[in-house]
Amino acid sequence: VIPFFVIYRGYFGLMDPRMERSIVVSLLLIYVFLRFPLDKRKWNDRINWFFAIDLLLVFLAIVTEIYTIFGLEVSPTEYITVQIFGSSVRLDYIVGLIVVGMVLEATRRSFGWSIVILCLLFISYSLVADYFPGALKGARATWTYMMHALYGTDQGVYGIGAEILLSMLFVFLLFASLLVGTRLGAFFTAAANAMVGRYSGGPAKVAVVSSALVGTISGSAVANVATTGCVTIPLMKRMGYPPTFAGAVEACASSGGYFTPPVMGAAAFLIAVFTNTPYFLVCLYAALPAFLYFLAILIQVHLRAKKERLAGLPDAMIPSFTRVMLEGGHLVLPLIILIIGLALGYSVSMVSTWAILAIILVSFVRKETRQSPRRILVLFEGNTITTIGILMCVVSVGIIQGALMTSGLGMRLSFIVETVSGGNLIAGLILAAVVTMILGMGVNPLLVYYIAYLFIIPTLVKAGAPVMATHIFTLIYGGIANITPPVAVASYTAATIAGASAMKTGLEGTKLGFAGYIVPFMLVLHPDLLLMKGFTLEAMLAIVTAAAGIACMAVAFEGWLLRKTSIWERMALFIAGICFVAPQLYLAGIGFGLLLLVGLWQKFRSGPLILTEGK
Repeated sequence: VIPFFVIYRGYFGLMDPRMERSIVVSLLLIYVFLRFPLDKRKWNDRINWFFAIDLLLVFLAIVTEIYTIFGLEVSPTEYITVQIFGSSVRLDYIVGLIVVGMVLEATRRSFGWSIVILCLLFISYSLVADYFPGALKGARATWTYMMHALYGTDQGVYGIGAEILLSMLFVFLLFASLLVGTRLGAFFTAAANAMVGRYSGGPAKVAVVSSALVGTISGSAVANVATTGCVTIPLMKRMGYPPTFAGAVEACASSGGYFTPPVMGAAAFLIAVFTNTPYFLVCLYAALPAFLYFLAILIQVHLRAKKERLAGLPDAMIPSFTRVMLEGGHLVLPLIILIIGLALGYSVSMVSTWAILAIILVSFVRKETRQSPRRILVLFEGNTITTIGILMCVVSVGIIQGALMTSGLGMRLSFIVETVSGGNLIAGLILAAVVTMILGMGVNPLLVYYIAYLFIIPTLVKAGAPVMATHIFTLIYGGIANITPPVAVASYTAATIAGASAMKTGLEGTKLGFAGYIVPFMLVLHPDLLLMKGFTLEAMLAIVTAAAGIACMAVAFEGWLLRKTSIWERMALFIAGICFVAPQLYLAGIGFGLLLLVGLWQKFRSGPLILTEGK
């Protein structure tokens, strides 16, 4: 029911916005209470007495929705009151309290305690804000005013979170689920194999390219590792890559797909909405950061292949690119429709609906990808099951937003961060990076970005950071939390497939994905890299020096240029990389001098050069 309602709304959109949001939230509540019942490991286990509580919650979800749709409007002159302990209380506040409680309980069942505890902390703060000292002291909100904010306005349960869920998030996740169900991932892997498989270190390069392509659609690093990694990791091990390195490559590539255009795991749509920027421009601004991230990975993969003398895949394992395109090229058509529709300015919900219909139609081109009605319904259900936790979290973040509105804590947090950082932008960026990565440890990056939009981004913008650079800064740090120990979920998933140490794979992934920690700072300190003013001379110089800096650091981390590098050569190359990425042009000249010095020293010093293995 939920997918069909969202698709119907996405194409027709004829209802009152608040009514639409309340309907989809109520449907999610009913689904969660039935799918994740109390005291049962599976929804279809034998019914017990706790199921009566689940049925009661389902009944309350239905009744409160009927009241929301058909009840009286909340106004100062027309409302229903009830007597509770001798006091008159508006019925709206009672309904709001029930709805907020059900949303938190549904989030706990489908996602866990983390977001629920965060919501309760902000609600509790709003109710006792006048007891806090210093900058945290604020005006206390009554529980009735709190319920009015969380239920009766567009800043709470039925606020921007529910609107994002309804207008873009759910329908896009449904599109991605259906597209992956047509074996698009296998097509991307085969196409990447045909393009780069024959070159030195071919299997690892296939993993990087295919995982980036799949990741930009799915937006889930763990799911990406679990699907493409089952193919690429064993192949890398078979061709000579150590298990730890093979797992790290897959984890880094899968995590980078989240901030890689054109789709960016639905994050591009959110950035477009939050910054009031056309979707096409968001993709353009995010293109160079993604390029620099994957450039660093590919350089390290290539140099590791040279160092270990690893050749590419044998010709017998390389498919014909023409044949791959003929057999699976039609699967890309829905993605093309999505991109063109968004570039032309149509809404995400409408374009995603077109793309979903296109997926169903193009799947009939070949028997292997054909989608039967039953298969489509199974994919619809599977999408709801896998995304329900994220969807409920997005609704719950609306509660946080409403609590921030009632207490005014958002403004005070900006003041606190500014005080801690001493007004220094670099210090503020470091603090924001740490907080974002902590939030991203085990939490979907899209949700991390949404929370950062409420708390972190306004603070950085107030400190002088460019708006678009700040959004991409938090987006990238939310994504690379998947490869950052101690909770590097993508690296640990890849380590399981590779049969390697989880912590060693996480540390290797941190080294491979080092650009993800550096590039966000480069964007804020050197906004020309975003190409917001076009391909100016300054932008071209910034791109060249940034790429050179990332390449120098990649060589320093891998310890190989033309031959094995000494510790002094690696230090010189790393310093050269820092000089290249610095905004000052004279420092780039110093970096070039250091790079030239190391290159000449490597070329003319004694010892054989290993340059002939592979291609």
